[in-house]
Amino acid sequence: MEDLIISGKKYKSRLILGTGKYKSFEETAKAIKAAEVQIVTVAVRRVNVTNPKEPMLVDFLDPKKITYLPNTAGCYTAEEALRTLRLARDAGGWNLVKLEVLGDKETLYPNMIETIEALKVLKKENFEVMVYSSDDPILCKQLEDMGAAAIMPLGSLIGSGRGIQNRFNISIIKTQSKVPVIVDAGIGCASDAAIAMELGCDGVLINTAVAEAKNPILMAEAMKDAGVQIDVVLEIDVPDQDIISRMSGRRVHTASGRTYHVHFNPPKVEGKDDVTGEDLIQRDDDREETVRKRLEVYHAQTRQLVDYYGKWAASGSSGAPRYRKISGQGAVDAISERVLEALR
Repeated sequence: MEDLIISGKKYKSRLILGTGKYKSFEETAKAIKAAEVQIVTVAVRRVNVTNPKEPMLVDFLDPKKITYLPNTAGCYTAEEALRTLRLARDAGGWNLVKLEVLGDKETLYPNMIETIEALKVLKKENFEVMVYSSDDPILCKQLEDMGAAAIMPLGSLIGSGRGIQNRFNISIIKTQSKVPVIVDAGIGCASDAAIAMELGCDGVLINTAVAEAKNPILMAEAMKDAGVQIDVVLEIDVPDQDIISRMSGRRVHTASGRTYHVHFNPPKVEGKDDVTGEDLIQRDDDREETVRKRLEVYHAQTRQLVDYYGKWAASGSSGAPRYRKISGQGAVDAISERVLEALR
């Protein structure tokens, strides 16, 4: 396979990983190494790259050996995005950046009007800009014409893990583009990444699917080797109320990315980070009302995928996977044992 070329620089790997949501910088570094990626995104507003008095990402990932791609995650206006990327360039000399301007806190869908306004200014200031965008082919072509270094259409909503929802549009975007097209957001498993590559895309960007996996290192390796044939489908059944309890109980230390849970992994002092003593926050996407809405979407749209695999397995047709269903309730060790037993 030919090298991926972005702004004149060649990369062997076509997988880009985010550095947020991991339990620690050490785990981040291990996942990056396992996936053998050469580019990582860094949310400048959330990941510490400037304060030497606290753990810094650069202590674990050498920016001389891997390309840092500062991004504007958490920005909702062009002005916020511009301020963030100027800070990144001042702090680390980074000129290649990822622009994302979000429309709202619930869906994290891109605000393309603000995105276009920010891109105009960034190009005047000689940034090389990879742009997170909607999957609208007309807008994506406009971004390229404005000088975007790469187009990064969403596969589905950030953190949803629902894969590529509009394959036809992604195919059009790739066909019309002369710059790299990298699917960003919504990649939930290795097969999603494989689909993106089958559509002709130049790469994929993944964060949540790896960082929030039970074993981020193994998931990173799976993404690297995307395209493995499905031979077993395992459904882990968890009641909605348990899911709500698990997700709404999560708390995060923004600067370091350390995560806690009010019941299963509580901090030593309620509401405070164990290392710095700073306040923990509950992310908007972990709030109960948000989790309930995501479950509604799952039951309305994604649940049918479980039924599809179940029927396929029952058909006995050539190439059909085995289908197993286990309970996802109880201790981690007990669930792990059920998984291993189901896969034997």
